Amino acid sequence: MKTLFLGIALFLSISAKAQIPDSLLNEDNSKLYKFITEWWRTPYKWGGTSKRGLDCSAFTQTLFSKVYDVKLPRVASAQYKEGKTISREEAKAGDLVFFRSSGPSGWHVGVYLVDGWFLHSGSTHGVYINNLSEENYSKKIRGFKRVM
Repeated sequence: MKTLFLGIALFLSISAKAQIPDSLLNEDNSKLYKFITEWWRTPYKWGGTSKRGLDCSAFTQTLFSKVYDVKLPRVASAQYKEGKTISREEAKAGDLVFFRSSGPSGWHVGVYLVDGWFLHSGSTHGVYINNLSEENYSKKIRGFKRVM
């Protein structure tokens, strides 16, 4: 199982041009890794809900359903009303991270991974991993939620 995790981490670090920390590599996250590899680079499509293209909230809704067996509302602003508000320092793999957006809804949502890295469906790369320290994200954080 450790070999699978290392292979996925290598794949993601090369594809995302980022080092995914070893602290994310544990058996508790095996369903999440599998989901990431199945949906990696799926195109972004406003209002989309399938592998042909999906928006950020459809992505988080799908991920939570398939990985954690948790039902989330369809849109990011409604997802923000779910769960418990937590601080950035408390965030762990599987927590939601929300942003202000210039898009039609004014909201963007992703899934926190570890050490500032998060997974989301964005208009530039589709399903992708970025870091909260990137200027495009650091200044737009609305907050973090734990729904599990």
